[in-house]
Parts: sequence; structure tokens; C-alpha cells
Amino acid sequence: MRNSMVLLLGFLLVSMAGCSSMQPHEDYGKSTEYNKLVQTYDLNAPMRDHPDVVMDGQKAADAVTRYRGASHKAETNELVK
Repeated sequence: MRNSMVLLLGFLLVSMAGCSSMQPHEDYGKSTEYNKLVQTYDLNAPMRDHPDVVMDGQKAADAVTRYRGASHKAETNELVK
């Protein structure tokens, strides 16, 4: 009984010591904002009259046609097995 108590106390001390060394980064969302900025193609596009379009018009029209013609019903026969 004594060995199990010592083992439990040792486990608690080790687990508490591991948690005490964890410090949150104090950037307060700056890394998320930086990632959004890096992934943005042109930061000044909203300021322009006509922002750059980098997609082919025919490909865009085909994508819209496929989207509108697609069936949006989920197949549920496999869900109830």
C-alpha cells in the first residue's frame, strides 16, 4: 500500500512539473494575422477599380456549370448499416 502511495505521489509531482513549464506564446494572434497576410495575393486589390483576376474565364464558367448541375443530395443508404 505504501509503495502505491509513493508511486502515485511521484506521478502527480512529475505531471504537475510538466504543466508548470508550459507557457503560452504572447503574440496575441499576430502569427495568425501574419499567415493571412502571407497567403493574400494582392493586398491592394480592394482599393482598385478592377482587381486582377488570375483564373481563366472559360474554366470558371465550366466550374459554375458543373456546380449548378451537381446533385447536392447525400447518399444515406450507407449511413444506416
